[in-house]
Amino acid sequence: METKRLKRIFLAGYTLVILYFMFVGFGRISRFDAFQFNFTITGIPLWIPKQFTLGPLQIWIFALGNLVAFIPFGVLIPLNLRTTSNLFLKSFTIFMIGITALESIQMISLLGSFDIEDILINTVGFVIGYASWKFSKQKTKLSNQIFRFCTMCNVLIFLTIVGAEFTNSFLR
Repeated sequence: METKRLKRIFLAGYTLVILYFMFVGFGRISRFDAFQFNFTITGIPLWIPKQFTLGPLQIWIFALGNLVAFIPFGVLIPLNLRTTSNLFLKSFTIFMIGITALESIQMISLLGSFDIEDILINTVGFVIGYASWKFSKQKTKLSNQIFRFCTMCNVLIFLTIVGAEFTNSFLR
């Protein structure tokens, strides 16, 4: 199978998985009876867990999932574009239009809410994916690329959580 076609299949497949979780998964099939939205950033919805009881831990895992789930788009979108000097800007623009449209559709369909903080965290996930992909491309051996990508993702996720905790401490 042609490489270009395979890249498109991966992007389409992963997009379908994300659409499922955004519109059907997590019990979203039950609709709200009014538009739900949040246009205010009150903090970065990531933090270092301080309680390991079920409620706070579930919320933390959900917030972390909002970050991690969008990391693959930082690789899959630019892989499907022509390599140019503006690859990041083009990829970022496509991602921002897409995630903003999906958040809007969630609100309009009453199957979720438009949340600016979700867009913020999803975008950070995209940037982590893109940065890790660019960093890992420096090695030629595939196993080294995969190792570098995973390592870089974990380092950037950790730094993001620490940075969010630091930032949120000033916003409270």
